[in-house]
Amino acid sequence: MSQAPEFHYTPIDICKKLLEDINFVEGDTTLEPCKGRGLGNFYQLIPYEKDWAEVDENPPRDIFTYDFGRLFSKLILNPPYKCNAELKKDRKNITIKFVFRCLELCSDECWVLLNLQMLNSLTPIRLKKIEEMGFGIVFMRIINIPKWFGRYYWICFKKDSPSMIKY
Repeated sequence: MSQAPEFHYTPIDICKKLLEDINFVEGDTTLEPCKGRGLGNFYQLIPYEKDWAEVDENPPRDIFTYDFGRLFSKLILNPPYKCNAELKKDRKNITIKFVFRCLELCSDECWVLLNLQMLNSLTPIRLKKIEEMGFGIVFMRIINIPKWFGRYYWICFKKDSPSMIKY
């Protein structure tokens, strides 16, 4: 039997830095759709009304099946890159599927942390689909996360806004 996948929680100092880019206002409702176990580093820092999803919490809340009964003005996520299947051979990449599900739950801004490989998966076809869903990329920060050995991209998809990315 294979071990469960290793989780890479966003370091708390990085969460604090990234959240400085977001203009939270009273009345915002924020979803952290992959909170992680326990408090969750992003989740504990989000002001105002917030909710969460996480398949590894008890009880689990799967972003793909849990009924939140509403949209959220903001979503903040470092999405899983692979599903949490028990067998390693069954752990498929779910990042893009995860991002699209989050956009379905978003009424204003969806903030996503991606590595270079996942950024490259935002192909013109997928960017067109995102545009058809009513979102444009309006912000991108490149950040080094030494603990993870590389560059990451903090991206904001905003509803009813033109994208700064041309394809």
